[in-house]
Formats: sequence, structure tokens, C-alpha cells
Amino acid sequence: MANTFQENVLNRFHPQFIIEQSKLIPECSITKLRYDNKSFSIEQFAYTEHLETMEVGHGASIRDI
Repeated sequence: MANTFQENVLNRFHPQFIIEQSKLIPECSITKLRYDNKSFSIEQFAYTEHLETMEVGHGASIRDI
């Protein structure tokens, strides 16, 4: 994302986004981008609800392991 969006756009999601990006975006999270009229926009950022409902056995979610 840092190669696609200007820093001021990313900072709307979190101040100092570029510096802290590895802490902000959980592993296995989903970020949806939209490409329209030759430009990108962020439709959804670091979505993780799918991890809450994904069971790995014995009723545990993926976040529990």
C-alpha cells in the first residue's frame, strides 16, 4: 500500500502509518482496494472478522491458536 498511496492518505487510517504499518495490519487480514478511472481507493482496511468465525477444530477460532 505504501507504494500505491501517498503518505497523507495512509495517515487517515493511522498517524505515522508508514513507520508503524507492520504493527497495524494483522497477519491474514484483508484489505480491499478499488481501481476506478485509473486510480486506486481503499474500500476496506485490515478486515479481520473472518478470523473470528473461522473454526480450526474443537470450537476454537483461528485467533485462539
